[in-house]
Amino acid sequence: MALATVVDVATRLARSMTEAEATKAEGLLDEASALARAWLKSDPTVEGVVPDDVAIVVSRMVARVLDRDATSASGAEAVTNQVGPFGQTLRFGSGTASGGPWLASGDKTILAGFRVNGGFVGLDIASDHTGMYRRLV
Repeated sequence: MALATVVDVATRLARSMTEAEATKAEGLLDEASALARAWLKSDPTVEGVVPDDVAIVVSRMVARVLDRDATSASGAEAVTNQVGPFGQTLRFGSGTASGGPWLASGDKTILAGFRVNGGFVGLDIASDHTGMYRRLV
């Protein structure tokens, strides 16, 4: 099950999608959802409902792929332009040039709260009954 919808992707693009884009988005949503689940180490749905933040990230991952074409710098970490002899250099980060969805660092920041073992949790290990066993024995 995809963690976002084609409507969510269109919202991220801020435009309506062509029929070809909508068809491509369906497959990309499955890929992006699988990638998000793998990074989260769990399924973030709660009783079949996807949290809004997760849907935003997954739809944004797909929108980046659809919005990028061969001449676009979308997803580039650095762009260098030269005037003579007319050149342009695009440097892409790991995973951004594969043609599929990728998790950007901002996406990971948003998803971190849903990640299993994503941080330290303090547990109170003391109780009102500490030492009670010793008094009874």
